[in-house]
Amino acid sequence: MNEKKETFFRVNPEQYDSLRLEAQAVSPEEQSKFDEVTRMVCEAFVKTFGGFLTQEQRDYFFNTSVLTVEDGYLKRMEQHWEATDTKINPMEILNGVYYKSYKNQLVAKGAKNKGGSGESVSAEESCGQQFWSGRIPAAVPFKKDGKIISVDSKYLVPVREFEQMVDTLTDDEAFASIYNFVATNNWAQIALHEKIHTVLDPNLPLPISECAADGYQKIIFANSHWQGVPTYFGRSAEIYWRELLKEFNGDLSLLAFGNLEEPKKSEIFGQLASRFTPKQIAKIFPDTTWKTKKMKSKSKKK
Repeated sequence: MNEKKETFFRVNPEQYDSLRLEAQAVSPEEQSKFDEVTRMVCEAFVKTFGGFLTQEQRDYFFNTSVLTVEDGYLKRMEQHWEATDTKINPMEILNGVYYKSYKNQLVAKGAKNKGGSGESVSAEESCGQQFWSGRIPAAVPFKKDGKIISVDSKYLVPVREFEQMVDTLTDDEAFASIYNFVATNNWAQIALHEKIHTVLDPNLPLPISECAADGYQKIIFANSHWQGVPTYFGRSAEIYWRELLKEFNGDLSLLAFGNLEEPKKSEIFGQLASRFTPKQIAKIFPDTTWKTKKMKSKSKKK
């Protein structure tokens, strides 16, 4: 862990613009609404955790959008990333295992979430598919009957405020606004989760990176009294990350965002890695199958 590494991965602007023109699933006008919701959650995140980021990270965090894509395109991005992401940094190896990717079983309709929420998550109600493909944040927006539901920043409010808003509407308007409310909060949490990945240290082992992104996102939503929607991680990752934040204090966030200096970095990472045993990972991420590779340890010469 003594090599000098970039603290976060920067997307080539030309590559990003090219992807956006090719893959964007909504009109520019609609995309601006998604971007506004993304901006709001980013501001809330930086207000709470921005002190652990460099100014360069904060700028990048605000200036990179989340691509709105269709399911098929997202899968192609995932396949491309799996095929091209062949370099493994020693820091990515967790207790002798490299975690390359994961799949969750709660995509099927009516699957039971065992992650602590106890709620039934259907394919329609669950978060849109998301993937930090090639370090480019991308997600499938919420759909109803195959149609993307529009988002609006006015719906990113606590439930009580939304209920007061609905009371002033006609029955038809109120019914339609429910879908807009769900779609907005769904996109907000997906966007924040994926944007957090863009500033996390890209060399973190995947289980730690996912626990951090999920934990930070849910902390921001809880602090802002935003609703969010049930996710297949339930609350287990959030609860565990909160416990770790209390234990390691600011050092954990500095490490997570790649801004903790040696020798403290190696010390904290070693302690953190010991907390992410296979048994603990299975507990944090229920119903999740990981694609892993056992790594041979290099014997030291005497």
